[in-house]
Amino acid sequence: MQIKNNHLLFIGPYSKKPKGGVSFVLSEYEKLFPDAYFVASTKSKNKLTKIFGFIWGIIHFVFLLTTRPKIKIIHIHGASYSSFKRKYIIYKIAKFFNKKVIYHIHGGAFHQFYNEAKTGLKQKIQRIINNSDAIVCLSNHWKDFYSTHFTPQYVTIIPNIIPRPNKEFVLKIKSQKIEFLFLVLSIALTRNTSMLNQNDNYNSN
Repeated sequence: MQIKNNHLLFIGPYSKKPKGGVSFVLSEYEKLFPDAYFVASTKSKNKLTKIFGFIWGIIHFVFLLTTRPKIKIIHIHGASYSSFKRKYIIYKIAKFFNKKVIYHIHGGAFHQFYNEAKTGLKQKIQRIINNSDAIVCLSNHWKDFYSTHFTPQYVTIIPNIIPRPNKEFVLKIKSQKIEFLFLVLSIALTRNTSMLNQNDNYNSN
């Protein structure tokens, strides 16, 4: 199945004027996917404004899922601790709307977060990693960690986009990343579709 930009919704600490981190990564993805949808899960480091920003992000997210039926894949960018708790809510909403989910984990201390988590939180971590249609991590080390400690449906590596002085090199790297990301998105979109078709064939017999 062909993936188009307007099939995609990216959600995370998105900003039109990023100062670094995941917000910068999302701003770069916006250049690669100009017709995709972008939702800010938070916009501030201030605790109070972060709460209101998250509430507004949820409202925006649900509005787009309700009014843009072409959206098929939700690409969630998250990390550890409070970031995970916010993204778990987003994950549950996405699954409620029967969307494919790519969970892109940026947290450098995710293993520590998981090991220290209490039973209820640990079960939520297991649920989102095991049941997302694809897990994206940043290195072989993290791929080994998620493959060893969980049972993800699909896990792959996409290093963060980092601008370089050489413009041609940057364009080449970005081209490779967009092709690879589309491959991941295609797998996420078609994986359960083929399983559903098999179930339909079984039920019709």
